[in-house]
Amino acid sequence: MRKWMVLLALGLAAASAYGIGMGVGAFYTLSMPVGDAGEDYEMSIIGFGGEFHLGVLPALDVNIGFDYNMKYKQKELPAAPPAPLKWDEKNWHLTSIPITFGASYKFNDLGKVVPYVGGGGAFAMMKTHTEILSGGGGANPTIEAVSESTSKPGVYAGGGVMFRIIADKLFLDANPRWTMIMDKVEDDPATTPDETKANSQYVDVRIGVDYFFM
Repeated sequence: MRKWMVLLALGLAAASAYGIGMGVGAFYTLSMPVGDAGEDYEMSIIGFGGEFHLGVLPALDVNIGFDYNMKYKQKELPAAPPAPLKWDEKNWHLTSIPITFGASYKFNDLGKVVPYVGGGGAFAMMKTHTEILSGGGGANPTIEAVSESTSKPGVYAGGGVMFRIIADKLFLDANPRWTMIMDKVEDDPATTPDETKANSQYVDVRIGVDYFFM
């Protein structure tokens, strides 16, 4: 731990010496699936995220961030299991953690309002939560909750508006963003003729604060 603290202190000192800006942000995230993903899942209203900013030029930042979208509820469940068993809707959803890395360009000459645009790459860790009938095909089946994890690359683009609260230190930040995850599914006519799915797309609205150290 001490080693990492020393490295962080050295990094901050070097950034200060060379005039490099550094900052962090924290956000509430509202995420809406669109396209094929929107046909399968509802909006996630429980999400949060964070971001690290490294200012390489007065108007250009390199950004590394993440979001945790806790629940996209599945819209349609499969056919009902044999009575008296019932699916539990709370067990049918998707969770997603997209990690993003890119750059943003800020328009700094507009007073307290600082619009910006940005984009870059993404890497999404996703987990689908469903239920299956278990019991080995016996006369008394049961329902079991199961989860399956996948990780896929992607891209994002967006922008936003920052509102100065304290000089160049503290800002309110509202930023919509479009993200596409490269998880396209091709069908196999011999086994799953209706499984073709386009790349998943999401429109996020992130609202939070940014604090810049220097």
